[in-house]
Amino acid sequence: MRQSSVTSESAGEAEQELPSESYVPRAMPPMLGTFDLTALCVLGMLYLSNSATAASGGAAALLLWLCGGLFYLLPSVLVSAQLGVLFPHDGSLYSWTHHALGRYWSFLVGFCWWLPGPLLIVISAASMVSYLQGLNHGWLTEPWQQGLAIIGLIVLSGILASRRLRTAQNLVNVGFCASLLSIALIGGAGALWLLQGHQPATSFRTPADWIPTLAHLSLFGLICGAFGGAAMPLNMGGEVYDREAIPGYLRWSTLVVLFGYLASTLTLLLVQGAGSTANPFALVGVVDTVLGKWAGNITVVALLFSYLMAATAYNYSFARVLFVGSIDQRLPGRFGQLSRERVPTTAIALQTTLSALLALLIFIVIPYILFFADARNLSVIFYNVSVASVGTVWQTILIFTYVDLALLLLKRPEQMQSRLIIPRWLLWPAIAIGPLTSLVSVVSSLLVSWIPQQLDNAHWQYSVMGLMSILLIAALIGSIYASSEASWQRMRMT
Repeated sequence: MRQSSVTSESAGEAEQELPSESYVPRAMPPMLGTFDLTALCVLGMLYLSNSATAASGGAAALLLWLCGGLFYLLPSVLVSAQLGVLFPHDGSLYSWTHHALGRYWSFLVGFCWWLPGPLLIVISAASMVSYLQGLNHGWLTEPWQQGLAIIGLIVLSGILASRRLRTAQNLVNVGFCASLLSIALIGGAGALWLLQGHQPATSFRTPADWIPTLAHLSLFGLICGAFGGAAMPLNMGGEVYDREAIPGYLRWSTLVVLFGYLASTLTLLLVQGAGSTANPFALVGVVDTVLGKWAGNITVVALLFSYLMAATAYNYSFARVLFVGSIDQRLPGRFGQLSRERVPTTAIALQTTLSALLALLIFIVIPYILFFADARNLSVIFYNVSVASVGTVWQTILIFTYVDLALLLLKRPEQMQSRLIIPRWLLWPAIAIGPLTSLVSVVSSLLVSWIPQQLDNAHWQYSVMGLMSILLIAALIGSIYASSEASWQRMRMT
């Protein structure tokens, strides 16, 4: 009887509308369209620095990008599109899990979905530092210098994210155009290299060149991690003025992201070969070599601006998860406060502060406690370790997107039928394939180093698991404190 009562209670919670779902459309005007969502998605997913690491796999890396696109990206896009249309509310995975599993699971899953957000802001700033170091080898050579530069960039992203949404989004849209420009210059350099009669620096002739082996397992983890975050723009689903924009942005962003990674990886393989290291500035080097210094300078500026806008996009997008959690009385009420421009500035300020503290810990405190010897490569090492950590957390928690949709299809078949935008025969294979691919990617990311020249497997495992432990411990402490304060505030109101 008790089990039946719990099940019925959970089912009842899943049917209920969250307070934030009706509040957001009244308080925050819908102003996001297909182009806006595409810009958010591409900037959140397309980190061309990943191509520099993937190129170490040779021609097989191109096949791995295609396999990752087919078995990881495509299922996640199909499921996210369907859930986004079913529940176009701020918070995305938090809202979806509430309707599928109820109150308890939605808080847990939503908090874990938000958790990598501050670290992603740090990653974007650290990527900028890597390119600044490439411009001048005398710049930012010490960890404390890198840390201060990253903190400054994080604060700048927080200031930009706190502007009126239309203003911040316009800047992000320009950052998206800058990212497209960098793809065009890098891809164009590869094409011109062949047209000038140069021989490819990598062998593409034999089947053995293309077939991935166990040695490429780590790269598959990198590639699936690079394809994560397709649902990030749906954190602002309640601020979209046209539901058709949701499947529209997922179609366009999938094409842009896949093409961007393939084109940049291919260019590196054609011009520099598989021996190029994980140094992200290698992308600028090939443009310098083929198109000239002026084109390389444009590429650097475009990449720097796109990464700054990526940090800004992460900041105001993930602030919506804290915002709706506060409106639903699962987090302290102050995170639900809006500025005069209808922006959740308190939530943005919290994320900016957490990101700055992470940068302080990783780039200033830890290196001088552990006497880090390879300061020159610290930003490259941090980038790859943190991307692996974020990818592992995200790919694990995003399994709930498949669970949510499967439960909704099974529990509410008649209600779902009229609202499906994707045929069931396509959704069920995506629901089956997506989680399996995620598990393979998570295991490979944890066990095998993406950058063996800088970190061997043992140090890689310690680093990734250590960073994940920091995130999870911080999440545990933060969730306990936030949940207890929210409960105390509810008691005061009753």
